[in-house]
Amino acid sequence: MRTDILTAAQRAYCRFGTAPKPRSVFVPLCVAMALLASGCAFRKIPGTEIEDSPASRAVLAVVGRYREGVEKNDVPMIVSLLDSSFYDDGGSVDPDDDLDIRNVVDTLAKRFSQIRDLRFSLTVRRIEFDEKHTRATVTYTYQIVFRMPKFASRMQTESDIKQMRLKYSEKLGWRIVSGI
Repeated sequence: MRTDILTAAQRAYCRFGTAPKPRSVFVPLCVAMALLASGCAFRKIPGTEIEDSPASRAVLAVVGRYREGVEKNDVPMIVSLLDSSFYDDGGSVDPDDDLDIRNVVDTLAKRFSQIRDLRFSLTVRRIEFDEKHTRATVTYTYQIVFRMPKFASRMQTESDIKQMRLKYSEKLGWRIVSGI
């Protein structure tokens, strides 16, 4: 055997009488890295990229009830999810389409009375909480399909990305502040 072609392990064996065991370092290193990675990674709600936490699940429950209320044209259900400070500018500078806690019942009832065959899908993309977990911003996409017989006989489709803001109170839980 030529000594100039010896591997590092063979040279170490010749010098010290034992060869270093690569697994003796590799396995504990892999275990330590796996434990470190799993301790730092947040669990996600299945099928989403949203952190799995009680607050996230509670916010998603409110958003889900909102979606259900819209699909059923259920104004009382939607209003029950709103905070007393609710205000929504409708995404425009036109004050005629603004909603607040005082006019939301009449406005939604009027809008729903003009709509037939409504289907509403909503997908939450992100939930961001403030430091105290008392306010949340939900970014979501939606698609709504409906008919407005008074204006057109064909089905209409609208889709967009929006943000819903919620706030938490010990007494009432999560309530929608804007973004419906």
